[in-house]
Amino acid sequence: MKTIIIILVCLFCVACNKDTTVDLNEVFYTHLMVSPNPFSTQAVISFRLVKTAMVSVYVSDCYGRKFLQLVDKRETNTNPQTIVLDGSNIPQGNYYVIVKADGKEAFTRIVIVR
Repeated sequence: MKTIIIILVCLFCVACNKDTTVDLNEVFYTHLMVSPNPFSTQAVISFRLVKTAMVSVYVSDCYGRKFLQLVDKRETNTNPQTIVLDGSNIPQGNYYVIVKADGKEAFTRIVIVR
């Protein structure tokens, strides 16, 4: 079911060329952000949790397949979090950064250009 939802959102985003960010107030204090976006070599992922939680962060392709694992089940506190995403070896295209915490997910679309 999750894969179907991600694919539908992906198709919607590609069709309308809009970014989609989900803010889960009970887990995430602020929006998940990626800056700069689009980017060619490096971007910074930032978010802040309301409470300490086990967090996983990864990049998926437009079909919902995990492409790159950045953080795997790491206990994360309520301080602002930043993760540097090295996109220099990732092919040009549209991807999603997905943050999972306490069984909830937030995602945003990223664009890598060359």
